[in-house]
Amino acid sequence: MTPSVSVSQAALAVDVTLKSCLQNNQVSDVWRVSRADGGSAILKVYHKGMGNEAAGFAYLDQFAGQGAVTFFGIRDNAVLMEDLPGPSLGDFARDGHDEEAAIELANLARGLQARAKPCANLLPVSQAFQPMFHESFDGLLSPVQVKLYRQGVSVAQNCVQNQSRPCPLHGDLHHDNVLNTPRGYCVFDAKGMIGDPAYELANAFRHPRGRPEWTTDVARAQRVASVWATALQVTPYYLLSWAMAKVTLSIFWQLRRGQVSSVEFDHFETFAKARARI
Repeated sequence: MTPSVSVSQAALAVDVTLKSCLQNNQVSDVWRVSRADGGSAILKVYHKGMGNEAAGFAYLDQFAGQGAVTFFGIRDNAVLMEDLPGPSLGDFARDGHDEEAAIELANLARGLQARAKPCANLLPVSQAFQPMFHESFDGLLSPVQVKLYRQGVSVAQNCVQNQSRPCPLHGDLHHDNVLNTPRGYCVFDAKGMIGDPAYELANAFRHPRGRPEWTTDVARAQRVASVWATALQVTPYYLLSWAMAKVTLSIFWQLRRGQVSSVEFDHFETFAKARARI
């Protein structure tokens, strides 16, 4: 029998019964649990506090379930949230509906930005990029990769320095962070950021996961750029610039860990070619 757990140690005034462990690492444990009323929920307990993830929960909580996951309790080291059923928007795209999924993602981004209000501890987009501007990894890259990476850093610097209309952002909005629910598509796993509206879908060009033949297709990048740029009220050229900046930032963090996936440079070249053809 699974134990009934009082989550008082997590500063949540609820009792739950553990069902299955979904994640266990140095940062947190994630459980599927049963609430006292019999409903299923997700419990995430942090070992040393939420750190920079707290802003993401605060960002999502303001929507009260309209296009976002709902929360039953949020405290310093734990969060109890609804167990969204799925499938994901990524699953919908991978099932052969890439263009329809792009439109759904655009609608979600537009709706969130129209309703989002500033909340505590949102991470400035400029701050997220700052570490990349002060380190070099030339020795870990081929000459071609060095050229692409330097170009990406330059594009990122220009994007960061010329941000317009800063607004609260999900910060990691893409197909696989959206689940289909009885009340429609809902987002989860937000970073909680503030900055240029174009940043919101910059990472989505690399999604859905598992379809590199799409995410490295120049014509596809142009198509989704047109759809998403309209929703965010920016130009496709500007949005693709942010896509180039974001994939360069991903390359930076992979290099810091000691290994970078070559497909990321393919992504960068794809977005650069798409931007050049506009």
